[in-house]
Amino acid sequence: MDGESLRLSLENPRLLERHLGLQPGNYTLEGDLRDAVQQMLAGVLKDPKNWLWYTHWQIIVKALGPIIGGLCFKGPAKQDGQVEIGYGIDDEHQGYGYMTEALQVLLAWAQAQPGVLAVIAETEKENAASHRILEKLGFVRDRETEEAFWWSSSPASPGDSHDSTALYFP
Repeated sequence: MDGESLRLSLENPRLLERHLGLQPGNYTLEGDLRDAVQQMLAGVLKDPKNWLWYTHWQIIVKALGPIIGGLCFKGPAKQDGQVEIGYGIDDEHQGYGYMTEALQVLLAWAQAQPGVLAVIAETEKENAASHRILEKLGFVRDRETEEAFWWSSSPASPGDSHDSTALYFP
């Protein structure tokens, strides 16, 4: 989302959904996610030419209509060619493959961008569902801290898309 859409997602998510022509849903920005979107907005305002690397990509199930989750990059590729991703989905929509499919699309896009050599992700150690998603997509766990595992993508293709979800591309 561009800066205005990010601001709207923070201030009035239902209005954002109407603006995008979607059915209103339950997706809200709270806690750490809200803080992350505020940081994304600051990144977009600071570096508007790289706004796609700071935006909150919305996950929409075509058959359902509302926003059910989101993904993001944590800025453009670093000098070593790595970009970091973050993601989350409403509890009621977990376990249906939506996040795997959305991440496939995002990874394919990232891997096609100049200067991107790898995509990395951090997960909490107890988040087994997230671990399974990353493993399905070819990520390998390459380091850990006391609270988290760090994963990196292989340069291979992120797999086949099932086309039941859509990412909102502004």
